Amino acid sequence: MIALKNIAPVTFHRKETREPAHLLRSGRFLAGKVTMTCDKYPTTCRAKGSAGPDCCRKQCVNVMNDELNCGKCGKKCKYSEMCCQGKCVNPAVDEKALWQV
Repeated sequence: MIALKNIAPVTFHRKETREPAHLLRSGRFLAGKVTMTCDKYPTTCRAKGSAGPDCCRKQCVNVMNDELNCGKCGKKCKYSEMCCQGKCVNPAVDEKALWQV
């Protein structure tokens, strides 16, 4: 049998966490994580699974149906309106606009 006297016990941060404390810390190389935002990388919005092809305030959106960026970045539709083909329309009043999609 081998005696292990000089080895420190493994400690955990929380009871429910099963990872040792030294594995939960982020190292120096993890701190330099690069976030690809569409303002710096415009092709990000055209990638498969993207929220939309347009870049508004560092987020990919579709200005044809996004109620916070309807037709152009920053154009918000009113509470009673929705964005349809890049225009804010009231579905209760303008029923035809929704069916022209």
